[in-house]
Amino acid sequence: MSRLGAGDLAVDFDSIVFDLFHTLVDPQQHAPVGFRRLEAVAAILNLPIVEIELWWQQRVEELVITPISPIDALVEFATSRRIVMSPAAIAELDRAMGAAQDAALAQPVQGVVAAFGKLADQGVGRIVLSNAVVRDVRAFGESPLAAVVDDACMSCFTGLVKPDAAAYIGALERGGASAGRSLFVGDGGSDEFLGAREVGFAGVIAVTGPVSRGGWRSTAEQQRIVADADLAIVDVPELLGLIDS
Repeated sequence: MSRLGAGDLAVDFDSIVFDLFHTLVDPQQHAPVGFRRLEAVAAILNLPIVEIELWWQQRVEELVITPISPIDALVEFATSRRIVMSPAAIAELDRAMGAAQDAALAQPVQGVVAAFGKLADQGVGRIVLSNAVVRDVRAFGESPLAAVVDDACMSCFTGLVKPDAAAYIGALERGGASAGRSLFVGDGGSDEFLGAREVGFAGVIAVTGPVSRGGWRSTAEQQRIVADADLAIVDVPELLGLIDS
């Protein structure tokens, strides 16, 4: 068992459950400045952005808990609008929806893979828990992260999403871990810290670096989210300096 000690947080643990996007990998770091994928989709389909945003709002809850390809869903939507999609246009949709995610998975946040190796050497379990549509995580198997985690629970395959308790419990069970002997580490999106607390994690840690560098969350919102955590760090490798094995 390892012990984490920082400020008021001093807990024993043997596993860590990590959020994926904006915690271990950062798609925005690999996207063009100002890129927004729904805006790119609207441009490809030559439709107003409000129509694409409405479509996304109507479909995302389904897409995030099923292995339905958002690309197939978009082609279906385009067909319903009598838009003919050529193979080249479909390839453009695919790039818009997932090229940045592919690149982020291929190149995780600096120091993360090495940190996971050191956690493994210390006997700390490493579990990934992500709310993601299937296109987001298509390249996970080729990511260097795949070789250094014990398990990866993607909502599109498990059908379970944070902050529902079942998502955390399922990930812990698959990793052979218990909440009371585990830490939860993430950027705080989707109210994931509140869900982790309800399940009884030993500690909840906010990772602020990717979100801050991307600048896509307001300062007030970021402060509110971090306030729900026990501890804030900039990036995951910072954890190593707080752990005694």
